[in-house]
Amino acid sequence: IQDRDEEIETLEIDKERITAERDTLAEQLASARNPGSGSGDGSPETNWKGREALVLEVNQDWNYAIIDKGSIDNLEMYLEPLIHRDDSYVGKLRVTRIEENVAICDILPETFAEGAAVEQNDRIFF
Repeated sequence: IQDRDEEIETLEIDKERITAERDTLAEQLASARNPGSGSGDGSPETNWKGREALVLEVNQDWNYAIIDKGSIDNLEMYLEPLIHRDDSYVGKLRVTRIEENVAICDILPETFAEGAAVEQNDRIFF
């Protein structure tokens, strides 16, 4: 029963991520079909370029990190902030779920140097 519950939980998380991705793609398609609608230039990279956030929690087993920015900060889905510790590049994350005050980010292991890992209190830069 526990295995089944864990599988259901994983599938529900995947469903939420895929639904959010679908919604984002629908918005991008609508924006492409109707340029000029919306605020600014619509580019999340431009809106978030140079902004910082903090890693609040890390779950290496499930390959995600929680950051201190959310919908209240107008955070955008699928941004890929860089992780820095001291003056060193560590790796990258990808925003995959946004709550009011926090966001969940996938850890992108292919972007990490060998032996490097994201840690609680790491600074990230968009």
